[in-house]
Amino acid sequence: MNTYYARKTKDTRIQTLCEHSKNVEEFCKSFGAKIGVAKTASLCGKLHDIGKATEEFQQYLLGESDKKEVRLIIQVQAVNWHTLFLLKRIHLKRLPLK
Repeated sequence: MNTYYARKTKDTRIQTLCEHSKNVEEFCKSFGAKIGVAKTASLCGKLHDIGKATEEFQQYLLGESDKKEVRLIIQVQAVNWHTLFLLKRIHLKRLPLK
């Protein structure tokens, strides 16, 4: 089983994708619970970086390739984050989810 990495932390530690995804999942679940979408937000958090579980991204993160090879992965992740920001805006403006 391969170990996939998600990011380098501020102290230059390389955080595993599993650890990072669990942290973000809990954060999103907590936020989602406040607006009644805990399960959905939890899933968004868990899967938000799924594109990082590719050899291309791992090579990029470890400095073995250039950014051009991971552009699509980054774009897909941005869509997931935009979904979470939309949920937050809906909550703050008290707009219905339907």
